[in-house]
Amino acid sequence: MQKHILIVDDDPGMVLLLEEVLQHEGFSTHSAGDGRGALDLLQKGLVPQLILLDLIMPHMNGWEFMEQLRILNPLRSIPVIVMTGTYLRTPQEQLPYIIFKPFDFEQLLHLIDEISLTTEKSASNPDVIGVAHL
Repeated sequence: MQKHILIVDDDPGMVLLLEEVLQHEGFSTHSAGDGRGALDLLQKGLVPQLILLDLIMPHMNGWEFMEQLRILNPLRSIPVIVMTGTYLRTPQEQLPYIIFKPFDFEQLLHLIDEISLTTEKSASNPDVIGVAHL
């Protein structure tokens, strides 16, 4: 089964690079330029296995998006990797997956693999303590 990733970033160049790298690795992708656009896709039925999320965006930023995602019960368990170039004072447990820009795509792919393996183990074995989700 092909894994699907939702990219939420207002930088078209970053979105294009991420799409190219991820599609080359066998993922399918959708993208949105801000949190509002991402929520629209999710509410229309898109169910990605992972969300790559920039924090600083117009209209609805990453923080606001994550707050709204928590409200959407069936979707709140989707793992989110936060991509940011900003220093964060947020406790690690609130954002379990962070990658700082600029980042190495190999580092991102490794993190995606780690999350995928942990999520699959958690889904197949309820006794396994897995990914800390939103």
